[in-house]
Amino acid sequence: MDPTTGGRDWAGMKFVIPGVAALAAAVSLAGRWHWSARVPFVAMFGVLVASAVASTALATIGADAPAWQRHARVASVLGTCTVAMYLTGWGPLLSVGYLYVVAQLLEDHGSRATWPIMAWLTVCSAIGLGGVALHVAPTMLHRPLVYGLGALTTIGLLSGVRLLGASAARGEAAEEALRGSEMRFRSVLAHSSDLVAVIAADGLISYQSPSIEKLLGHQPDKIMTFLDTIHPDDHAQAGELFATILTTPGATITGEIHLLHADGTARLCDFSATNLIDTPGVNGVVANVRDITERRASEDELKERAFRDALTGLPNRALFMDRLDQALTHLEWHPGPMSVLFLDLDRFKVVNDSLGHSVGDELLVMVARRIEQCVRDGDTVARLGGDEFTVLLDGMDDPSDAVHVADRIVAMCRLPFVVDGREVFTTASIGIVMCEPGQAADDVLRNADLAMYLAKDSGRSRHATFDASMSARAVAQLETETDLRRAITRGHLMLHYQPMVRVDTNEIMGLEALVRWPVGDHLVSPSEFIPMAEETGLIVPLGRWVLEEACRQGEAWRAEGLLGPDSTMHVNISARQLAQPDLVATVAEVLGLTGFPVHQLVLEITESDVMRDFHDILGTLRRLERLGVGLAIDDFGAGYSSFGYLRRFPARTLKLDKTFIDGVAGRRQADTAIVETVVRLAHTLDMKVIAEGVETAEQLAGLVATGCDLFQGYHFSRPLPAHEMRALLAPTTALA
Repeated sequence: MDPTTGGRDWAGMKFVIPGVAALAAAVSLAGRWHWSARVPFVAMFGVLVASAVASTALATIGADAPAWQRHARVASVLGTCTVAMYLTGWGPLLSVGYLYVVAQLLEDHGSRATWPIMAWLTVCSAIGLGGVALHVAPTMLHRPLVYGLGALTTIGLLSGVRLLGASAARGEAAEEALRGSEMRFRSVLAHSSDLVAVIAADGLISYQSPSIEKLLGHQPDKIMTFLDTIHPDDHAQAGELFATILTTPGATITGEIHLLHADGTARLCDFSATNLIDTPGVNGVVANVRDITERRASEDELKERAFRDALTGLPNRALFMDRLDQALTHLEWHPGPMSVLFLDLDRFKVVNDSLGHSVGDELLVMVARRIEQCVRDGDTVARLGGDEFTVLLDGMDDPSDAVHVADRIVAMCRLPFVVDGREVFTTASIGIVMCEPGQAADDVLRNADLAMYLAKDSGRSRHATFDASMSARAVAQLETETDLRRAITRGHLMLHYQPMVRVDTNEIMGLEALVRWPVGDHLVSPSEFIPMAEETGLIVPLGRWVLEEACRQGEAWRAEGLLGPDSTMHVNISARQLAQPDLVATVAEVLGLTGFPVHQLVLEITESDVMRDFHDILGTLRRLERLGVGLAIDDFGAGYSSFGYLRRFPARTLKLDKTFIDGVAGRRQADTAIVETVVRLAHTLDMKVIAEGVETAEQLAGLVATGCDLFQGYHFSRPLPAHEMRALLAPTTALA
């Protein structure tokens, strides 16, 4: 028991004494009437007072008291009861009174008092029966009956006490489990970041977990209504939700709402509220609240990253296509001018490769900012990737507005960009497409891309507008690419050969292998499929096939004695092939497969390819030279090469561009002087000069006078298929 109750128990003695006196008087009167043993009033009153005093004095001994204190109280209470019962003479019959006392003791001390009670109950019964046997205690019953009843009642009492103790133990275990559950629940609430609150029907918060201090900065014991915790912007929504849930007991609603922190800031929270108004012990709406402010910020940041270009901050392809799709849907219901611009920087790869990726990245950022300056606030500027940008112009006043925007962008991109204190120049080619209702976003972007490539093909730094013919050309080009790929893999190509002649002996000193593509009864012009093969990368397998076929045919003619040991086979290779890291190994492999002598193979590279990537390809060319392969510069004079490069270039042959040939034939002294100078310089560098494109006797006469070594052109022979060239190589055949 609580020690603080001791004062109240002693104060209650003034009410106990009269009752004890009345009981003692009743026992004395019963003795006179022979209803009980004759007990003097004073004796009975003294025993009962002593019992009350002992019980009150020991009432402060609680369940957690030391064992000896529990024994003291049990012994005193049971002892005084035993004395009182046996003084009446009816001791064994009154033993049932022990149960009331035992119940009180178990209530005060718990199940731990069970065994002390059983022990002292046995002792007290034995003392009572012993008193009867020794004639110390009176009895109203025959003594043998007293002994029998005493034994039986003692056994029954012990069984009852055992059952009461077990029941008390179960109750204590249940209470302990309940207390443990409550402690765990309170611990969870105390350490949980989620807020749990109980809101009464009048809106007053009757309970809120300690996490409210961390979540909103309020003390858990602060009295307030639930609206005090809601941000003012969400008051109306919160009021409607609360009124709705009150109408349906047991209902649950979930959602998001902004709560108001004590510092005045808003916190976005996810909540679940359940109506438990009719549940006893709750009597309110239970709300579980979780702060999702940081999580939502992270989600928004991830969305921003997913739909934004990390370098420029512009919308990326995914976001642009989404906006374009929405705009096209809107266009179906509200027709009006709408356009997409597709922009690609010219020669950006040169800037990136020469000045570094950091400069290239900074240039892209500057281009993005300039494009944004050329459009309205509502227009979408996006970076698709690399140096490609797109602009969505929606809600234009006139279709010509798209052209005006493209003009501004082209003009802005022509201005110098200052990156790290250095002026960098680039230009932009733009494709324009006017959108129509019913179009798909992918089709619009593809059409704008086609128009952009037309702008590049037309000279760059300009714009072009899409028309239906562009799509037809693109489809035709795709079909051509597919057919060429099939022709390469199935061996449907063929080579024609054009001779290189030494005029003083009329000997064929070399052959140039030229690829031809027969389709039906005609040949596809190389000008139609070679550029496409370069662009798509098909030039690599195509070049491998040409090289192997030319070497195989050359070896066959050499074996027949039609190709002398000093004659050469010329094969053209492109810049794309030169960029392949395995080119030298491929050439060596082809020579090994065909058996064609390495010194009779000459690879021709155009002057423009040489000068564009001179430093990148120089190492490859030198490895080819070490392999023993001859190298020739084709179309010399068509580009802008410096004569100083000739000394470093490992070529041993120059092929003059046809423009010089025409000038010499026209007796233009400047062209003739240039050719003579080139020939003398080449001879000084131990290089051979071939004049190609010779078509007339007049051209031949002028070129012979300049000192050229070999001549090639229609004046001698057009390119011929292998069987016709074999006839031309026969010793009896004379060339004009």
